[in-house]
Amino acid sequence: MLPLLHWITERHGHVPRGMVPEIAEALNISRADVHGVISFYDDYGYEPVAAEVQVCGAEACQALGCGELIRQVRRHVSGDVHVREVYCLGNCAVGPNVRIGERIMGRATLERVAQALDAD
Repeated sequence: MLPLLHWITERHGHVPRGMVPEIAEALNISRADVHGVISFYDDYGYEPVAAEVQVCGAEACQALGCGELIRQVRRHVSGDVHVREVYCLGNCAVGPNVRIGERIMGRATLERVAQALDAD
């Protein structure tokens, strides 16, 4: 189910509620099971988002202030931008790190995140 939900999310920006019965039927599982997975994982949701900002919350980025960066970004962005703390973006030497789309940004600041969002 996870690869299917990922594929749907890539194409639609979310999982349309109307697709839940189709997913359940295709996978021969209940609608409740599909809903449970969609509501449990941060990667999936029923509402479209304009962009997702992933902020690394691993130890190296914690030492470099990712907690404050997460708070700042959440206060700054609009409601259609999803801000999510993730475990590791693999760029530990230049934290705190942020991923927007496929781009990973080291030494991230609120200003740099805002510029990257405006550029998209």
